[in-house]
Amino acid sequence: MKRNILLLSLLAITLFSCTKEDDNPTIYFEGAYVCNFGTTEGEFTYYEVMTFAKTGKILIENFVSGPDFNEPCLLAYKEGSYELIGELFKLSLTSSFASNADGSELPGNCIAKEDFENRLSPDNLVSHSGLIFSDSMDSFTLLNECNGPTSELAISCLAFTYKKVEGLKISS
Repeated sequence: MKRNILLLSLLAITLFSCTKEDDNPTIYFEGAYVCNFGTTEGEFTYYEVMTFAKTGKILIENFVSGPDFNEPCLLAYKEGSYELIGELFKLSLTSSFASNADGSELPGNCIAKEDFENRLSPDNLVSHSGLIFSDSMDSFTLLNECNGPTSELAISCLAFTYKKVEGLKISS
């Protein structure tokens, strides 16, 4: 009798201790997506390109273009890895290179990528955001979190829409 109770107890523990499959598996996707941040009074257009690989690698490039530019100029780029779990987007940076120029000094003269400096800060190695794809998967909205002035709670305060681009031709 004791043996049966012990077996039933072990069976109950085994059945009820199993965890349910993860409802939100990690998703890796590929493609280039661009976000136009707008045009300044001097007619400089700033935009960002995020290029995702199915291996989990990511390249984020910031460009500026203007009326006197022959081609867009690379202002900064970041490299790292990403994970998308449900709508939670985790970005882990391994490098963050930038020039000292803001684009207004550049007309027609881009700074060479080799002259960029790695400015990766230990405070910005990992970030979490929300990433919501459109139904057609041809765009997504990135919801960056920030802390409110009187609260420790993270709130969604910046939202940017990125659109998928095919055959992107931007020299860096």
